[in-house]
Order: sequence, then C-alpha cells, then structure tokens
Amino acid sequence: MTPEKNVSAGTRLGSMILDHFFMTMICMLFFIPIMIEGFAGAFTISHEQKDIDGGFSGPLFYIGLFGFALYFCKDCINGRSIAKRIIKLQVVDNKTGQVASPLKCFIRNIFCIIWPVEVIVT
Repeated sequence: MTPEKNVSAGTRLGSMILDHFFMTMICMLFFIPIMIEGFAGAFTISHEQKDIDGGFSGPLFYIGLFGFALYFCKDCINGRSIAKRIIKLQVVDNKTGQVASPLKCFIRNIFCIIWPVEVIVT
C-alpha cells in the first residue's frame, strides 16, 4: 500500500491536460502516414470518381488505430502515464488503495472520449 495523499482538483486537471497534450502528439505520429497518403492523392489529376473515405481504410488505418490504443492504455503501466510521472501521481483503486489494474486504467481512459464527464468527475 502506498501512503494516502490528497491531491487537489487543480493538480488532477493539470495532469489530465498535460496527459492529453503528450498523448495527442504521440497519437498523431501514427496518423501522419494517413495524412501523407491523403495529401498525395489530393494533387493527382483524374477524372475518375474517388472514394471519399478520408484515409480510414486499408493498412494505414490500422497504424492509426495503434495510436488510439496507446492513448487508451496511457497509464496501464504501474498506473502512471507521462504526465503522472512528471507530477509524481499514480492511479490507485479506491477500495484497496493499491495501484489500479491495467484493465481498470483502460476502462477509465475509454471515458476520455466523453471528456466533459472526466472534467466534472475530476
């Protein structure tokens, strides 16, 4: 068990914003190939109708999904993400006081999609 430490809402919010910044930059690295493919195809002259899928198909799409997987698993390793390591915080289970399991961290991070709920809960 780790000693209990009360963390202010401002620190939690700062950690959340810092995490979002770092993980968005990392996630975007995996979407660069999709963007390059889209931009390269935009300047070819063709009179044929093109698929308007926005690059969300094919093998490059799976590379982009890997970036999302990293985002959702950001604090699965020992309950600490990049920002949490910088600020020296850790995700713990409320009931046991132990480090949250990777599955709990993943489920917690899935709700980043609806981030206003996370801001209110924080």
